[in-house]
This record gives sequence, C-alpha cells and structure tokens, in this order.
Amino acid sequence: MAVDSHAGLSIGTRRSPRVTVFAHDYAVAKAVARRIADLVSKTTRLVLGLPTGRTPIGLYRELVSLHRHGV
Repeated sequence: MAVDSHAGLSIGTRRSPRVTVFAHDYAVAKAVARRIADLVSKTTRLVLGLPTGRTPIGLYRELVSLHRHGV
C-alpha cells in the first residue's frame, strides 16, 4: 500500500482504479477539495459535475475555505 500525499492510503494497480481510504470524513473533504483546487489552478477548461444534498457539504465548506485563503 502506498501513502497518498493527501494523508490517505492508496490501494490499486494499473488495471483497477485507485482507491484511497481515509480515517475521517473531514479528511476526505480536505483531500478532495485540495485536488479540485489544484485542477482548477492548472486547467483553463475544466468542467465539474458536483452533487447536491447533504453528502458533499464538507467538501463545499473546504472549497470555500480554500477560496477565502487565496488557494
């Protein structure tokens, strides 16, 4: 198992998708928000399909926090 740079554990091979396991939901929100912010900063043409409802609220809070901090 390799350690993910966003504090999770990555599991996978070339044939399967990479799976990252996190200890807490807030760790997932921080890691995914950081990945989205990195993509937005590197890509001029980026289309995101974001879900609604209660599940992604932590992610959206992290994205707002990154934006407020100039990331």
